[in-house]
Amino acid sequence: SIDPLHKRREAMLLNAWPEVVGNAIAHRTSRMEIKKRVLYVYMNSSVARSEIMAIRHSIVKALNEKAGKEIIEDIIVR
Repeated sequence: SIDPLHKRREAMLLNAWPEVVGNAIAHRTSRMEIKKRVLYVYMNSSVARSEIMAIRHSIVKALNEKAGKEIIEDIIVR
C-alpha cells in the first residue's frame, strides 16, 4: 500500500537538501527528482558533483531522517 504521506515526505526530503548539504552545494544544484527510490540531482559544478558522490551514503541517511521515513536508497548525480 502506498503511504498517503509519501508525496509530502518526498517534498520534505527535497526541501531538506540545502540544510543537509549546505548552501554552497545547494546553490550549484539545478534540479532534483525522485524516481523509484533514487534521488537524481542535477548539478552545474563538477566539483560539487564529486563532493556529493563522495558522501552520498551519509546524505541519503540524513535526508531520510528529515523525511521521517526511508524515501530514497541512493543518489545519482548528473
